[in-house]
Amino acid sequence: YEVGVRASTPDRRWLVDATLYYIDWSDIQLLIVRGDNLAYADNVGSARNLGVDLAVTWRPTPSFAVSSTVGYLDAELSEALPSQGVAKGAMLPGASRWRLSNTLTWRGDAAVEPMLIASHRYISDAPSNLQGTLRQGDYNLFDLRGSVTLNDARLEAYVENLTDARGVTVSQLSGGVLRHHYVRPRTIGVRVTYDF
Repeated sequence: YEVGVRASTPDRRWLVDATLYYIDWSDIQLLIVRGDNLAYADNVGSARNLGVDLAVTWRPTPSFAVSSTVGYLDAELSEALPSQGVAKGAMLPGASRWRLSNTLTWRGDAAVEPMLIASHRYISDAPSNLQGTLRQGDYNLFDLRGSVTLNDARLEAYVENLTDARGVTVSQLSGGVLRHHYVRPRTIGVRVTYDF
């Protein structure tokens, strides 16, 4: 179930997009780890998700824009899973309560169409397993990107994960070995594209 609204001022300097949703989820499929560390996917009952998403864009000038989004998610099991030792109301794996993003964009008014973009993302803490003993999230990522375009050629330079954050995207325990999957480390690059 979802209800939302999209609105803008007559001059299009402000745009707002807001959504409230509720998901009643039956036979949810989740990763189950047995006592001997064998993992498999199984339909494990029901869950419910309640969330809100809000996106706001402000364009103070034709060449500059600020965009921000915030999302809140409350995702939990609607029934207990005694075989896994998980109580009703347990938070779903990977369901971070908060997600934030912010983007600043500047577009120059010149023949080479210069553009600069600075962006930020935040993912809050979340369990990686049903029992909540493994955790993921709780990290910030910052990116910078700049480009110029001339006729059909485009030159772009970028730095992703500017601060070289070591955010954990998922944690797994398999065969007694704990594994963390991390966000991509700081990445610096240059890209040249040409449209024929």
